[in-house]
Amino acid sequence: MKRLITSALPYVNNKPHLGNLVGSVLPADIFSRFSRNQGKKVLFVCGSDEYGTPITVTAKKMGKTPKEVCDIFHDEHRRLYDWFNIGFDVFSRTTSENHHKITQDIFLEIYKNNYTTEKTEEAFYCEKDKMYLPDRYVEGKCPECGGLARGDQCDCGYVLKTPLELKEPYCVFCKSKPIVKETKHIYLDYSKLELPLIKWVNSKEKDWNPLTVSIARAWLEKGLKSRSITRDLDWGIKVPLPGYENKVFYVWFDAPIGYISFVNDAVGNITDWWGKKSDAKIFHFLGKDNIPFHTIFWPSTLLASGKYKLPDNIVGLSYLNFGGQKVSKSLGHGIFCEDAVKSRLPADVWRFYLSNILPLAGDTDWSDDDFLQFTNSTLVGNISNLYYRVLTFAQKNLELLPRPTLDAIDKDYLTKRSELISKYEREMDSIKLKEGLKTAIEFASLANKYFQEKAPWQEKDNTTTIYVSVNLCLDLALLLEPFIPDFSQKLFNLLGVERPYLINYLDINYFIAKPGFPITKGKIPMFFTRMEPLPARVVPKPGKKEAPKKVAKVEVKNEVKPKAKKQQSKAKKKTLAPKSKIKKKVMPKKKVKKIVKPKKVVKKLVKKKKGPVRQKIKPKPKKVVKKVVKKKVKAKAKKTVKKIPKKTIKKVPLKKKSFLKSLKKLVKKVKMVKKKKK
Repeated sequence: MKRLITSALPYVNNKPHLGNLVGSVLPADIFSRFSRNQGKKVLFVCGSDEYGTPITVTAKKMGKTPKEVCDIFHDEHRRLYDWFNIGFDVFSRTTSENHHKITQDIFLEIYKNNYTTEKTEEAFYCEKDKMYLPDRYVEGKCPECGGLARGDQCDCGYVLKTPLELKEPYCVFCKSKPIVKETKHIYLDYSKLELPLIKWVNSKEKDWNPLTVSIARAWLEKGLKSRSITRDLDWGIKVPLPGYENKVFYVWFDAPIGYISFVNDAVGNITDWWGKKSDAKIFHFLGKDNIPFHTIFWPSTLLASGKYKLPDNIVGLSYLNFGGQKVSKSLGHGIFCEDAVKSRLPADVWRFYLSNILPLAGDTDWSDDDFLQFTNSTLVGNISNLYYRVLTFAQKNLELLPRPTLDAIDKDYLTKRSELISKYEREMDSIKLKEGLKTAIEFASLANKYFQEKAPWQEKDNTTTIYVSVNLCLDLALLLEPFIPDFSQKLFNLLGVERPYLINYLDINYFIAKPGFPITKGKIPMFFTRMEPLPARVVPKPGKKEAPKKVAKVEVKNEVKPKAKKQQSKAKKKTLAPKSKIKKKVMPKKKVKKIVKPKKVVKKLVKKKKGPVRQKIKPKPKKVVKKVVKKKVKAKAKKTVKKIPKKTIKKVPLKKKSFLKSLKKLVKKVKMVKKKKK
């Protein structure tokens, strides 16, 4: 059986972020790798979506042409997907001549089959920029949630029928309010295709996940109407009809056709993979905001053309959130794939954690702490440690694997091995990828437990334990290959193993490493090492700038600790001043208490008396006292001076009489002060 797997086409108006990766690309790659491990024939296609208003908006901001922007970001996407070991068979472009031709051919088929109409409609027009404002050229308030929305859809999930639905609209370039003006467009009559679509969606209830089914049915329950498939733009695929020379196809009409044109780029035979009689099963992986386009509009295009089969499974994924909010390219909110590259962690480390938080059954949230803990405990502590222990022990004790003599414990563990592999295959085949990863981790724990329980370092004949342990390690590498492919390939290369297939495990007695298998003489690496905490970073709110870094540095350098928010706000400007200046300024009574340099003195003064008392005391600097004592007082006298508390020195009134006359009088006065204090 063949499987045609696609990942949603990324807009190349920016670098991809981790939300793009886990929302379609990574799960599609995991599923395609698993399918290949089953021995199936697989074609995995994707490419950059290079038309539509997001590209032209970015081009204007960068001061470049749309083609230049596409060239830059297409190469950037390709480079980053390569770094993450995404195994596309082809990563093409919608700007290719091949895609233009196939799109225009499919449109003409639809046109001939009478599924299109011409209509004059009203559209926003910017008088200042002298152009129509389709889709993302206009923004305003969402009619559904009231938040900021573009002319085609809102982040809340609402898809606008027309930009005219926006409340308080404005041009994204000049921010002026547009006027409404008439223009002519071609519409595709979706109402004619409603019944076959309902039948198709109902037939897929058991195959699709609940999210995809619910969104598709919600659209069908509202009833389908005609929608425009052309736009007033220069950048796009030209409409091949007279009178429409200045118009292009709507990006959501031409972009999904890219799946077909990319198949042609990869194998040159569309019919064999997508024809009505093809035996290939088609899987689309995409984010939940793209579900309506893939369950309603894209299959309508296929039905209206009459030449292609409909997809078998549409895998809609939820969002990966960052700081509790959706990752967004347009707002620069989240972790971008480039951040992963700069982290210097292996791609497999990122893939392993991201596979664990795939948003297949609801939104998930990125956590630096969870990333650290999951990596160190599972990838390093459980998996990497297993390989190092088993392979180094085998290398020290054997050169060739012997023929095993299985005892009851060995057979029990091998039975559990077969059960876990069967469970893993069922989960992965049902696209329950997170569950499949958990089962693989459970398999690693089983292998560790077996090695520990058998304790081959204590056995007289440990050859069977080594034989079983080495094979369990190879089994685990095959199960983990869809998630961390670089690790598995390195292990297979190290041990000189050809690519195994899951189909072989139908035989319960199947082992990858047979008797006589040579144990590698090469150095056994610690495949993964403990991860250090990621640098702390601020989680910004979408649409809001981060607080300046300078404010964080200033944070109460003096000893002022405001008790109330009002005091803090009033003193804000003063706390930002240099420390020396704060000392010289005459502060309010309460604040003076806190700024006094000797901490102990301030605390006791505050408890006993308030501000006014402190102002009456005007002690002379300590240096004066020290100088006098040094000159006239002998060694014994110095000891008595040391016993005198600092406060008492301050509180003893400084009269005109000299301290030099009698040291005894000074001591008596000090004693009197102590008695008064008591």
